[in-house]
Parts: sequence; C-alpha cells; structure tokens
Amino acid sequence: MASATQNPPINGIIPTPPQWAKKKPLPQTLTIAPVTPSTLPAYRRLITLLLPIRYPDKFYHDSIQTATSCTIALCALWHDTSTPASEPVVVGGIQCRVDPIPAPPSSPGKGQESLYIQTLATLAPYRYLGVGSALLEAAIEAAIAIDYAGGIRDVYAHVWEANEDAVEWYARRAFAVEPEVVVGYYRKLRPRGARVVRRRVGVEDHLRATRKTETEVDGINGSIGKGKAASWEMG
Repeated sequence: MASATQNPPINGIIPTPPQWAKKKPLPQTLTIAPVTPSTLPAYRRLITLLLPIRYPDKFYHDSIQTATSCTIALCALWHDTSTPASEPVVVGGIQCRVDPIPAPPSSPGKGQESLYIQTLATLAPYRYLGVGSALLEAAIEAAIAIDYAGGIRDVYAHVWEANEDAVEWYARRAFAVEPEVVVGYYRKLRPRGARVVRRRVGVEDHLRATRKTETEVDGINGSIGKGKAASWEMG
C-alpha cells in the first residue's frame, strides 16, 4: 500500500498526508440527510447488499433514534429530476458511533471522544461522484455540532486487510494507516485481519461544522450500536 511505504512510521503510526484529497462538489441531484423511518428500509438493503457484515436489528433501530446520544446515521439521496414526483433513492450510507476516550490520571474529568465509522458504503453507479467523502464529512460535522462534552478528538475505522482499495481511499483523505493488523477481527472473512485507519479532527473540521445550521444536524443522533465495522464500497 502506498501509504505504508512512502512515509516511515512515527511512534508506530504511519503519517497522514498533509491535507484531504481534492474535494468533488456533489451533483445537485444528490443530498445528504439523516436516516429516517421512511429511508431506513432502503438504507438497510444497501448495507446488506454491499457489506459482508450482517448487523442485528438493534443496529438499524439505533439508526433512527432522535434522543441525544452516540450514533450518527446518514444516507445519500439521489433525486431523479426527470420525474419530480418520484421519491429520492438511497445510494449511499454511513453510520458512526461516538466512543469515549478515558481522561488520563494526570487530567481528571471528562475525556474526549473518538468518532468510530461502523459502516460506509455507496452503490457502484454512484461511486466517483464524491458521495463517500461527502458522507464522511457530514458525519464529522454532525458529531462536532452535537457538541459532546469532551469534544471529538479523532475519527477511525477498521478496514478488512485484503481491501487495499479501501485502505488507499482513507489514506487519500488524510487518515493514518496503523501498521499493526488486528488479527482475527473478521471471523467470517479470509484473511480475517483488519487495518485501523485514523485521523485527527482538526480546525478545518470545526470551521465547516460551525457553518452548518442547527436544522441540518437535528435528528441525526441516536443510540450506540455495537458490532463489527465494515468500510467497503465508499465512492
């Protein structure tokens, strides 16, 4: 993988590129929105179709919770302008949870949080349109806007070790690729290991989040859904 060979590890972690890959503007026919009861069936079908991990019902129940808590679930909607009366189609989705980072003994009090990407997927015809990047950016902005007590420190994900395209996708978006493989992370896949990709949430993320209105993040959050993560078809 290029990210693992072009830069030497620092403190055991492969450095990130200095900035995001060049951002593509979304087509006007695509919007990012919270998962709702009406879009949940299509969101669930998309995840089931594209990802080899099977999630329990509770995972999808958490996708549409509106009480302030620790899950963010968003979908990418394609609007067919040729038939204005038609319902938008779910073509991508992301689901994240907020994991607390314990405060160090030297600094008692509330620690910060990590945003953990549980799922990220895009239907094949809509890849290369910037959908995955837009979903990722929107999830980070939503987590910042919800204003968790300790603040979001970083965002990370597990990626199947054999999926070099996904690892490269994250590396192009300023994620560091941790050198150690998490052995046995995926029980039903061969090989069974996962790579961890991670990047800091920085000033630019906070500036983008502050430009969003409260209505854009209302209803995005829900309850924690435990389980293995899969980041396969991002787009």
